[in-house]
Amino acid sequence: MKGACVGACLFEGWAKDEAQALAILEQGEVNFIPCHHVNAVGPMGGITSASMPMLVVENVTDGNRAYCNLNEGIGKVMRFAAYGEDVLTRPSAGCAMC
Repeated sequence: MKGACVGACLFEGWAKDEAQALAILEQGEVNFIPCHHVNAVGPMGGITSASMPMLVVENVTDGNRAYCNLNEGIGKVMRFAAYGEDVLTRPSAGCAMC
């Protein structure tokens, strides 16, 4: 999960490298909330951040919505703590369907 948090900091542009991302995280500059507090589900031990693409599922019968970020596919992915340049810059970063 720590690596996924570093990846999210880099993906969002909050940090320029791993050391800066770790400092931001360790200093409490990132607010963490459980995904279910915002009607969302998360990717295993992964992290969802503000700019990651999301699926919105609308229940038209009951009028509620739920959210889920998109699967990045297989191999090196942020949800499994990969955050190298190849992961962060590929067209599907944060999304397997983009």
